[in-house]
Amino acid sequence: MLLGKSRGDKAFALAAPSLSNSSPVNIRTARTLEIFKSLLKTHLYVMAFNSSLAWYLDFYSTILLLSVVSLWLTLLVFVLILFNIVFLSFYSTWLIMVL
Repeated sequence: MLLGKSRGDKAFALAAPSLSNSSPVNIRTARTLEIFKSLLKTHLYVMAFNSSLAWYLDFYSTILLLSVVSLWLTLLVFVLILFNIVFLSFYSTWLIMVL
């Protein structure tokens, strides 16, 4: 004997349009149902796991940065060693000519 609607009945009727309107435009304007489902799943996955995904990307970007710095330091050491070899060979040749 329900004469009117209860709060639970109205909750979905109010929440669904606001949730639909707050979704990204590319999801709302999907051409097919399959594309809509795929975009919606991706969007919900990113919303649910964004903090762990951000940590994952931050961790691996730090690792990448460290590897690039390590590569540059290795290159710098190589250049310094090469410079020392060239300089020492020139200096030793000059020293032999002088003596």
